[in-house]
Amino acid sequence: MSGATRVSAGVRQYLARYASPEVTLADAIAERYRSVLVVPAFREAPGLLAQYRAALDSASGRVLVIVVVNAAAPHAVPSWPVHEELLADLRSPSARQISSAPPAWLSCHESWDVLGIDRAHPDTCFPERQGVGLARRIGCDVALALHAAGRLEDPFFYCTDADAELPAGYFDGLPAEAPSGSSGIIFSFWHVPGGDPAIDAATALYELGLRYYVSGLARAGSPYAFHAIGSALAVRASAYAAVRGFPKRLAGEDFYLLNKLVKVAPIWRDDRRVVRLRSRASLRTAHGTGVAAVKLAAHLDVNSALFYHPQIFMALELWLAAMKQFAQSRELGAVRRALFAAAGPVAVSLDPLLDELGAWQALEQAARQTRTESSLLTRLHTWFDGFRTLKLVHGLRGRGLGSLPFREALAGSWCCTPAQAEHATVDDLRKLLLDQTAQPAGGQELALPPLGTRAP
Repeated sequence: MSGATRVSAGVRQYLARYASPEVTLADAIAERYRSVLVVPAFREAPGLLAQYRAALDSASGRVLVIVVVNAAAPHAVPSWPVHEELLADLRSPSARQISSAPPAWLSCHESWDVLGIDRAHPDTCFPERQGVGLARRIGCDVALALHAAGRLEDPFFYCTDADAELPAGYFDGLPAEAPSGSSGIIFSFWHVPGGDPAIDAATALYELGLRYYVSGLARAGSPYAFHAIGSALAVRASAYAAVRGFPKRLAGEDFYLLNKLVKVAPIWRDDRRVVRLRSRASLRTAHGTGVAAVKLAAHLDVNSALFYHPQIFMALELWLAAMKQFAQSRELGAVRRALFAAAGPVAVSLDPLLDELGAWQALEQAARQTRTESSLLTRLHTWFDGFRTLKLVHGLRGRGLGSLPFREALAGSWCCTPAQAEHATVDDLRKLLLDQTAQPAGGQELALPPLGTRAP
């Protein structure tokens, strides 16, 4: 294991300036671990560790499972009995309390330990409007401190949720074909039925929409064509510190973290290890799969669900090509004219939207501050990141390229034939999109151009 003397300055700075107060829990843990798993838990039932058994039993060394049981005011009081039962379930008979503020216990099991952190009691709960992002941050901050102290060997922190079933080999780290400096790992995922037919159908359709969106980004050539699923990712310790950890958000913390990580170093998308997610109705976060499934099941016939207009991704492809052309020529006027000529009728919507995003000023500024074509293109993709990509998509949706019934959207897209779009089941369609993105090598390096030059 690496000792504390080899900890980078960035990790030391993060722990000293930005880490959550719970980071001091690491001082009370003398045990050593191979890997760590971070799980936020809000209104979860006892027995949640059972679905991680395949991963835990196949791990090459001892694993620490950090479960941050959390609630935010004003939900802490009514939900406390549920959380109290979960915390009791996490404690083994031999558990030792390592902290009283917040209450935390370390329990020993067969080949793993469990650190249960109580941020759900009305006296220790989160402030209002904080939730899963803070819970993930607390768990990863403790993991970072253990890693810095030389008591955690694996440089990756594995993050999941209570609805996830983890596969054997989950803690194996980067495969041999992955770049050694990857900032994170994105695991493949698949939603499985949870027992409520309406929610199961709505969740499958929502997943299809996610795959359609990422497929559209990939077709357009975006380096941000990846899924942001908090229950199926891992982050490297040094990269986690470099981007200052998970944001303290009610939802979307996974998207914002990955959006920063890919700017630090490539991310490895793992197609072989599949995290199975149980479909369920959930209002635990402000938005996400569970909330979307509830809305779809309650308010829509699933066959009338809307997907982004496929021409949006064609417009995105033209814009990304224009950025590449500008990196080569630095001729802003010529690039702008060529873009709008290629966009045709869509130019009426694209032109004011790019002005609104400050795109042309960003290109000019980046050109003044870089010398080579490759550094300029990297700079442009750093500016036009996953967040601005989503703003462009939503902007075009609101300017004439409105969403379409999902089968109509698929029929006009690159994803499948019109016959498949019309007749295939939702499960067959999401499997089709999954297979289209899978790589023969078992995964794919996701990086800003040029590839692989920013390892931490």
